[in-house]
Amino acid sequence: MYSLLLKDILVQKKQFLYGILLAAIYSFAFSSNNLGGVLTVFVFPYIFVLTAASYEEKNRSEIVLASLPIKRSVLVMEKYVSVFLFAVLGAIEYIIVVGIGNLLQLPIRFSTLTIEPVLIFGLAVYYGIYLPFYFKFGYIKTRWINFVMFFGLFFGVTGLISVINKYGTNSQVLNSLITLFKNQSNTFVANELIIMALLIYALSYMVSVKIYNSREF
Repeated sequence: MYSLLLKDILVQKKQFLYGILLAAIYSFAFSSNNLGGVLTVFVFPYIFVLTAASYEEKNRSEIVLASLPIKRSVLVMEKYVSVFLFAVLGAIEYIIVVGIGNLLQLPIRFSTLTIEPVLIFGLAVYYGIYLPFYFKFGYIKTRWINFVMFFGLFFGVTGLISVINKYGTNSQVLNSLITLFKNQSNTFVANELIIMALLIYALSYMVSVKIYNSREF
């Protein structure tokens, strides 16, 4: 597992320089709404997990790995673990950018990076949906699925917020859900999100293992 994770990092080490630039752009572009850090943490796995997958498919290393005496469940687990590993590396790069910006006293209001349960939930849902497709069809055939999911997420969240704002007071279902969450403590809601994220991720992993075990190269 460790060697597989290290492999995914080393094959794209130059990308980390690009990651610093990305974190700087997000810090500047979203300095007014406190989203720079969150977006950096969310987007990092999108870039690095997919780049590692594209290298594997391009160099046909997937076939080599599948022929080695490594359980396919371990190969699948590595991808699931790498999502949160790259999210942590994204957080570190964002902290570096903020440190440099503050040291140089740049006129940018950097957002404070906090790892919210909703961010963990978002990562678990997003990659919990995408990775089974990846293990079924490979990187090339699923890159458009990922593209649609990525932009659908941002526009979908915006649209959902608009729908709640517009119809929330007239919808009994939405009002019941809003009331339910409002009556719970923040700690309780956070625990609910973390548990749901773990369940979704574990279910997705089991589906991916089943798919990958039956896949032929």
